[in-house]
Amino acid sequence: MRPVRGRGVLRTGLCVGAVTLVALPFAAVSAGSERASPRAKPAPGIIKLRVPAPGHVNAAVLTFTRKAGSTAPPRIALAGRYTVRPRVTLVGGVSRWANSETQWVALVTIVNFKPQPPSTGRTLAAVTRPLVRIRAQRPYKTVFVGNVPVDRAMKRPIVINSFGLGVVLKRISRVGIPDPYDNPAYVLNEVRRALAGLPNPAFAAAVLGRLPTSG
Repeated sequence: MRPVRGRGVLRTGLCVGAVTLVALPFAAVSAGSERASPRAKPAPGIIKLRVPAPGHVNAAVLTFTRKAGSTAPPRIALAGRYTVRPRVTLVGGVSRWANSETQWVALVTIVNFKPQPPSTGRTLAAVTRPLVRIRAQRPYKTVFVGNVPVDRAMKRPIVINSFGLGVVLKRISRVGIPDPYDNPAYVLNEVRRALAGLPNPAFAAAVLGRLPTSG
């Protein structure tokens, strides 16, 4: 079976990066068997995102294709435990592709807000950066996984065309998250802007813990 290609994300720029396609698994049935095994349900795939260093943002963008008329969004969820860490926001959202009945897009992001440097000159304690596993309903197409710059435009922008990402996953620290970025929908929109090559300077300053120096 050929992989299903989604149209939920547009790329701009001079070149296009590699895209990972994930095929829909199916139950194999022996030709000589008298009783065919029931078709297996699509197994969920796992997307891995590491908690970035302070002052950085990691994200994953997935696209899905569903039958026309389907109103249930694709499912994404945490696979395994995740301990909320100070100044770290983990959120995920899903939305139908604008003006499409079959295409959906998901954005999962982890933002590690860097604190202001201490006035005493003491170094900040190191923070662990675990690998976070996200379970996504197949079939899907992995369009982007990696670091999202917030103080400059991406070389290969990714435009997510939707009417707004509905929040389906959120793990937000109660410590060190600057206002208004304790709002998961707000964070998703800011990361979406950065992916499109139009980062918000206010968001960049909050993530970096200082005013951005790049244009």
